[in-house]
Amino acid sequence: RVFENLIKIAPNNPVGYTQRGRILLIQKKEKEALVSLEKALSLQPDYMDSLQLIISVYMSRKDTGKAMDRVERQIKIVPKNPFLYEMLGIVYEANKDIVNAESNLKKAIELAPNIPSLQNSLANFYIRQKMMDKAKKEYLAAIEKDPKSQSAHMALGLIYQIENDFKKAQEYYEKTLKLNPGAIAAANNLAYLYAEHGGDIDVALGLAKKAKEQTPDDVSKIPFEKLTEIQAPPVVVLSNQYGQGFGLSTTHALVLRINGTSDVFFNSWFSDRKAAKFFSEYFYTHLANGLAPGDAYRQALLNLIRTRDVSHPHSWGQFFHFGIG
Repeated sequence: RVFENLIKIAPNNPVGYTQRGRILLIQKKEKEALVSLEKALSLQPDYMDSLQLIISVYMSRKDTGKAMDRVERQIKIVPKNPFLYEMLGIVYEANKDIVNAESNLKKAIELAPNIPSLQNSLANFYIRQKMMDKAKKEYLAAIEKDPKSQSAHMALGLIYQIENDFKKAQEYYEKTLKLNPGAIAAANNLAYLYAEHGGDIDVALGLAKKAKEQTPDDVSKIPFEKLTEIQAPPVVVLSNQYGQGFGLSTTHALVLRINGTSDVFFNSWFSDRKAAKFFSEYFYTHLANGLAPGDAYRQALLNLIRTRDVSHPHSWGQFFHFGIG
């Protein structure tokens, strides 16, 4: 109902049609959802959220040919949009066409060389293909473009740790923590390396303690009418408990946004245990690796789409993002 009202208020804005399409996918009304999503794209041809949902429908049907055709059709309309080539590369990778996947990911960088996330996307592709040397090269290129890229530093630390180059791994974890002292994953990994492979044990214990302190274990109840009274945190995740529908709705997310929270993530009452578990693991891992909240959300959705047991839109379409990150 919220999104139907949004369409009435702003009929030329793609957001309402996109979110309505998402709801229809959750309800397993794929045909109606595709109509709404295509309407959104007709209003704004470079609106990636709509196209991503359309492609995910075809991918869930294992129809990679149709997915590729749809992205290529959009490229003809918006030929200079680098994110379309990134998406096409992802589809080619799913179709096990590694050559065309790499080519399109490189094309995206060629069109927008100053967007580090595209460099990271290519590097992540190389990691999935176990091309570690190429991955390191791309992450280093991302750092050259954005020296404060926490995700690239963290990824290099992980690669060097996998390769048993513990000195280099420590170096990049330390750099990650300089960029963000609250990076839990970097603190944990660095504590382990100090303890197991040489380093100040007191520093290792301090890092482990700090990482634990970053993970609160206290729980409190906040009535709906009190939401506007709390100090606005930068990010909030609202999670209905395993599909039981305990009263959380888009209204809660919107109230938190109005109150000053930059990014609110919300799963509808259609949640299932497996999808909720995978989303949480992917989302928090990407956050810990330094991605902005919105980027962590988008990457988590892509991870779900690639995960066999939760690849259908009914599983991952429940997760919403209200915000700017």
